[in-house]
Amino acid sequence: MINWLLALVLITQTAAAEIYDAVLEPKTRKVYSTQRDGVLLRCASLGSRLAKGEVILSQTTKLIEAENDMINLNIELLSREQQYFSKLAKKKKDQLKDGIIHREEYEALLHEISKIGHKINASRIELKKIKLKMQQSVIIADMNGVVTRGFKQLGEFSRTGEACVEVIDDSVLYAVFPYPFSKLKNLRAKSVRIHIDRKFYDGLIHFISPEVDGASGLVQVKIAIVNKNLRSGQQCLVHVD
Repeated sequence: MINWLLALVLITQTAAAEIYDAVLEPKTRKVYSTQRDGVLLRCASLGSRLAKGEVILSQTTKLIEAENDMINLNIELLSREQQYFSKLAKKKKDQLKDGIIHREEYEALLHEISKIGHKINASRIELKKIKLKMQQSVIIADMNGVVTRGFKQLGEFSRTGEACVEVIDDSVLYAVFPYPFSKLKNLRAKSVRIHIDRKFYDGLIHFISPEVDGASGLVQVKIAIVNKNLRSGQQCLVHVD
């Protein structure tokens, strides 16, 4: 008896509404790529849930760390050399005043000190580049979501800009469907419901395309619904009462 009443209610609701086929799309779809060359130490697995701020991808940094250590060591050696020549320059300056050495000898020493300073500055610039590489070795999620596609696996080599995982934010889903442009002026005032798996969900108009298909006279419309155990890609029916 109850099932018969539910069926009757559904038939009554359907008869009083315009019905359009639609597909559920996620709020956001994003592909995360590596920002430098390197082997993947971490790669979010297919179907895994991610929180904003969580690590999605990470790459090996041993070679970068070794390069960083070498440059720091080089800066330390250059700094010691610069200190030695600076002390020597003070003595040469006094000798120049006393006429013991020629000005060319003193100026040559100052030039050498300047060259060492340029080398130190260049090395410090390289350190900044290495720091940037270290930061680029880790990719952080900038939204909550679920991994829907995986292009790379743990242990694989990934080049700069190569796609690794696709993540969608499905906290809100959009029922996307074509709607007659001639009826568009009335759509905002109408009640919109989404029928999925024998259940109805209330929807809000999120987007109406500014473009009209010249051949069909239809515009794309997106209806937003809060996700309640639904999946992106599901077929659904949009009821416009």
